[in-house]
Amino acid sequence: MNRGEVEEPQAASYPLRPISGRVVVLGIGNPLCGDDDLGCETARLLQAGGFDHALVCEEVPENFTAEVKALQPREIILVDAVDFFAAPGDIISLRREQLRSDRFNTHKPALGLLMHYLEAETGAEVTLIGIQPKNRALHAPISPEVKESITHLAMLLAGLTLPVGPIPV
Repeated sequence: MNRGEVEEPQAASYPLRPISGRVVVLGIGNPLCGDDDLGCETARLLQAGGFDHALVCEEVPENFTAEVKALQPREIILVDAVDFFAAPGDIISLRREQLRSDRFNTHKPALGLLMHYLEAETGAEVTLIGIQPKNRALHAPISPEVKESITHLAMLLAGLTLPVGPIPV
């Protein structure tokens, strides 16, 4: 695989890896802009289900770094809208090194810097889980395709498994 490319899923298998230890989930996005709220909505679902360390960060995840460091996580998962030119609602798992590609756009170039900082400061493994948005219009609701993916992702995270690469929902 070339640098920055994303491995396609196998036809009949959807790669998951178990995660263990303290896990912190950062929900990122603008709650006023339709599907851009998907990271925050994922964190809210996790909180409602009793997941202890899901933080609704909106557009300022960097403001939560002290809280994340204090939790001493083993894994940090950022959830955000990522345009990776897929069908709305598709989910992808990305490492920091993969963000340097023209194959997807987080619309927040500072996420790579945040991931690097959190890795360096906590020693945790940091992953970005992206969901392909459909509509980021101001005051729009979250689209049905993305809502389904949010529910699916929250169930995966609550069960402490993490998608590896793109997975269909």
